Amino acid sequence: MSVKRILLALTLLCLCACGAKEMKIENKGKEAVKLEYLRRYEYGADYECEDKQIISKLLELIENLKIGNKSDMMTEDYTDILIFTYEDGTKETFEFEADNIVIDNTRYEVSGLREIRVILDQIAD
Repeated sequence: MSVKRILLALTLLCLCACGAKEMKIENKGKEAVKLEYLRRYEYGADYECEDKQIISKLLELIENLKIGNKSDMMTEDYTDILIFTYEDGTKETFEFEADNIVIDNTRYEVSGLREIRVILDQIAD
């Protein structure tokens, strides 16, 4: 398990435990230059985006997500995986399964995905 995933998981646990409800971006302040979007619905499809405005908007929306409680709901055919690559080569991954965010195989309820998925649909078209 990478140090970043551990830190992200700990951050999320602290956010939930402390009652804070916003997602934190580990690479905030760095410029993301590429997005790899892995769409795992009833089919699998991979997309790439290098439009900095779209990438920036997605990161802004992710940071403003409202995190809820742990969820037992699982699905295998409605997953969005977003891999952001930053100018220094580091990567940050976010996985959304149905209405949850997944971190180290633990699912948490999240609200605010609708706008993100609208943009992802545009990338996929």
